[in-house]
Amino acid sequence: MIKNCVVCGSAFERDSNHNRQITCSKECSRKRHSERQKVFYQKNPEKRKESNRRYYFENRDKIIKRQSLYARLHGLGGKIRGINKRDYPQDNKCELCSKETKRLVYHHWKIENKMAYGLWICSRCHWLAEGCEKDLDKKYRELKLTINAMLRAKFN
Repeated sequence: MIKNCVVCGSAFERDSNHNRQITCSKECSRKRHSERQKVFYQKNPEKRKESNRRYYFENRDKIIKRQSLYARLHGLGGKIRGINKRDYPQDNKCELCSKETKRLVYHHWKIENKMAYGLWICSRCHWLAEGCEKDLDKKYRELKLTINAMLRAKFN
């Protein structure tokens, strides 16, 4: 049976297995579906919000990973999601040890509303920087002096 496509208007022959077929191709079928979906969501914006919210919570890790990859590839630094970081280094080198790495972490200082005050560093340097900010470097030096003094007294 010959029928006209409801999307593009071209004539096509219905497949015997698909009695209700109203489009001539998958492309027209997809186009019709997206048009109907747009109309539905314009009439029901609360359902669209709920659908988007549900998708975000189910796929949060994947979305954040995709956003950060996009930001790196397009030179946005950390400007995604409203955070104004310094630009991501193009050479992927740590700003402390100059080691080239696949992934750099943005270490910022605890200054209110000043995310631009920070460094792009490798995970090892980030671990050290966090330790320094928690005064672990002072504790380490004190322990080192104490242990050295004990060992000198013991062996001398």
